Amino acid sequence: MSRLYDTVEPSVIDDEMLKKAVEEQGPKEEAGKIAKQEGIDYCDVLSLRLDFRNILKVDNLWQFTKLTKLQMDNNIIEKIEGLDALVNLRWLDLSFNNIEMLEGLDKLTKLEDLTMYNNRITRLENMDSLPNLHVLSVGNNKIDQLDNLIYLRFQTSERSTFRGIQFAMIKATSCSSLRISLNWFTWISG
Repeated sequence: MSRLYDTVEPSVIDDEMLKKAVEEQGPKEEAGKIAKQEGIDYCDVLSLRLDFRNILKVDNLWQFTKLTKLQMDNNIIEKIEGLDALVNLRWLDLSFNNIEMLEGLDKLTKLEDLTMYNNRITRLENMDSLPNLHVLSVGNNKIDQLDNLIYLRFQTSERSTFRGIQFAMIKATSCSSLRISLNWFTWISG
């Protein structure tokens, strides 16, 4: 259950929220006036911030087909869903939400940077469809095992220490940065 349900009304991404966000983040001054009058075609938007909006459910993003950067941190999202049409996405920030499982990323094959910091994730899984992933940030979750990281196609390792626990930091052929601090590991296989 969300830490905010008692104080804030959860919301779903709807057309009103999207229009407001695109207008706020779109062109300014004269170009902004023209864009507001004529309307901005969602399929032309490359970057979108939907942070701090109490979003519970991800929906209605199918029109943003050219989107390369999506920021949805600091919401109350519980499940990764509704992203299938965002096939050009390269950067996704879902930090500070209530997500328990890495899922719903299958179609995001161009994704290079995935930030899932401060959620409720317990396992790193369902990542075999992310061949271009370079940065994975999953610090401050509930991950206690790294035994299923085979999906990242390990190549070499180097020694690292987090919170006094020494283990082999795995470098993958595609993933160049794995941020996993503030998780409590009980067992790591190599």
